[in-house]
Amino acid sequence: MTSNIIYTRISIVILTIVAILGTASSCSVPGFFNSTTAAATTYGLIKKDPGVRADGFVRANAVVGLDGNTDNQGLSNLSATKIVRINKDKLYILTKEKGLFRTQNGGQTWSRIYLIPVGSTNSDTNNRNKEINTQIAQNDALIITDFAVDILQPQVLYIAVTEGNFGKIYQSLDEGNNFKEIYSEVEQNIPVLFLAIDPLNSSNIFAILQEGALLRTTDSGLSWEKVRSFKDTPVQIGFVPEFNNLFFVLFASDGLAFSKDTGATWEILALTKAPSEIGENQPKDGLDISFSQNAKFGKYEKIVPITAGITYTTDGKITNPSGKNTWLLIADKQMWYSQNAGNDFKKLVLPLQSEQANIYDIAFDPNSGLNRILASVDNRLFITTNQGKSWNTQDNINLSNPIGNISQILIEKENTEIIYLTLINPKATRNNGLFSF
Repeated sequence: MTSNIIYTRISIVILTIVAILGTASSCSVPGFFNSTTAAATTYGLIKKDPGVRADGFVRANAVVGLDGNTDNQGLSNLSATKIVRINKDKLYILTKEKGLFRTQNGGQTWSRIYLIPVGSTNSDTNNRNKEINTQIAQNDALIITDFAVDILQPQVLYIAVTEGNFGKIYQSLDEGNNFKEIYSEVEQNIPVLFLAIDPLNSSNIFAILQEGALLRTTDSGLSWEKVRSFKDTPVQIGFVPEFNNLFFVLFASDGLAFSKDTGATWEILALTKAPSEIGENQPKDGLDISFSQNAKFGKYEKIVPITAGITYTTDGKITNPSGKNTWLLIADKQMWYSQNAGNDFKKLVLPLQSEQANIYDIAFDPNSGLNRILASVDNRLFITTNQGKSWNTQDNINLSNPIGNISQILIEKENTEIIYLTLINPKATRNNGLFSF
């Protein structure tokens, strides 16, 4: 799906005429978001950077349109579901309504990535605008469920999308400027939910379908095979190179499955609940249970490997001084952690009633690990600096107008005071790993 279509920049005169006349949407200038109808609530992305503001977050929602103009509220009406950081300047963000965006300057401005090429060489302005708006509408109709960036070749990215009711995977070799289809389901209504790239060998790529089928390619998408059929709905997949390149799948009901040999064989961990180590001195939440014996989890939402303190030697080998594999877990509307391997998960008690709030994400400090944890509870950011013994629940965001719920927390490794929060419509619910509205 490469394209040499060149987008002809619309002149300032034409822009002025269109703005004055207020032409119909089919003839309007393409590439703009209608910020004049923006709700008071901010979605999209906010960023904490002490170099910009010392006491809170700032909005990072500016989008550069196809004509080169900037809409400072471009992401404000969009629900952002995932963010991936390549380096301090380059990040990708996935939105529910408009798909994927990329920044090359640390979130100061964003540009939309179009899976279907957008552009026209038509000399007539109205026809050119109609053509481009049609192409944008075609992109809007796509449902992007996930994306993954090759950390060994950051210019390569993969997108899982539902197109015409068929689950598909596209590949870009140039940071999203051009795409080609590399996989399509043969049956309708079976979306590709999640993607994962082997961080040690990016020719190995995994995709998992809504029906639980795990697919693998060992040649960067030229050919695919089904390696396993799971019975439960997946909510997350990923690699943990710091845990001997562990590959895992988290399921909604069955819990954690992992492979130590890149998907060849699998083990299922019987995850169980364990009481808090701090005596639950904080107010107990409404889902508190008796721990007279270990109890199974009912619903899994997200799992996070704690890799702080694990380092790479000069020859590329990983050193894990503690020898432990520590995990954070969101399950049964509460937070948990396991110090080793992931069998018994101890509860991280929050000072709230769990049934009255949604815990969307949990993140650890890349340098401090469990000593500094951030948790998103609806539209609030909770922080602990003592492994959950107490939590700072004050207004840690400090913005004047309301924000949407916090879907993901990203802490920069080089400077852990720099934090990104993706925001979604408060009406959104997370169902089997994905947000629905």
